[in-house]
Amino acid sequence: MSEAKTPLLNTSDFHSLCNQFLSAIPHSQTLGMQIVHAVRNRVIIKMPWRYEMVGNSQTGALAGGVITTLLDTVCGSAVLCALPKPEAFATLDLRIDHMKPSEGHRDIFCMAECYRLTNSIAFVRGVAYQDDPQKPIAHGVASFMRASSSNGNMVKTRQQPQKQPDEAPIATLNKAPELKQ
Repeated sequence: MSEAKTPLLNTSDFHSLCNQFLSAIPHSQTLGMQIVHAVRNRVIIKMPWRYEMVGNSQTGALAGGVITTLLDTVCGSAVLCALPKPEAFATLDLRIDHMKPSEGHRDIFCMAECYRLTNSIAFVRGVAYQDDPQKPIAHGVASFMRASSSNGNMVKTRQQPQKQPDEAPIATLNKAPELKQ
């Protein structure tokens, strides 16, 4: 597979691109995600702690789904910063290891790096943390399908097979067959 080539952009271009990406994703806005840093292949996003995102009311730890959403979003942002030009892409696989619960009443940071970009797939790794990326809340690895791998058709519709005239309707499939004597 050949590697995709990317033109040079400056830091403000990446930051602006990521802000546009976040503004197009309603749940990113709802969760209050903010771009902290964006350069070629790498992004850091901050998500402020809020009570409505808490998964453990005794400790204030955020719900695992909130951390998962943050990692998926920052990994997608890293892909966007690695592409030669903006194009559609979709998460193919996302694997997350939740290392420990977050501490209550503290913001979460998440950084991701697109470490390999091919003509069809982008490979990304990320980490969610509060103070130190070396003491992570969660690690994630993801792969994304690029629109260029399908000639711009990210979603292909599948044609339903035509019903054959001799096929029995579904209602009759649930009945036991009658035995002939």
